[in-house]
Amino acid sequence: MLSFEEATTRLLALAPRLAAERVALDDACGRVLAERVLAPGDMPAFDYSAMDGYAIETTSFPGEGPWQLTVRGESRAGDAPGARRQEAGRRLSLVRRGLPRNA
Repeated sequence: MLSFEEATTRLLALAPRLAAERVALDDACGRVLAERVLAPGDMPAFDYSAMDGYAIETTSFPGEGPWQLTVRGESRAGDAPGARRQEAGRRLSLVRRGLPRNA
């Protein structure tokens, strides 16, 4: 019996490589890239939350904690980056939203 690696090698040797072509983004669904595509910089260009959660700057909190906090605001995707921080950075940060500084 062939190993997975050997079977893959044989199969790929039989498959012809198609020529690269440019297509409109709307027509690209289901296609495979012919080469790597790299962004010219970080996207988005600010620190952001990849998951829902709380981003808290604790540098202004007294002592070691634990602390009891009240949520005083929230940030949602589409809010302007650099929106004013809420009191002591206590704010709910929803997916793909910029984080408070030092959070």
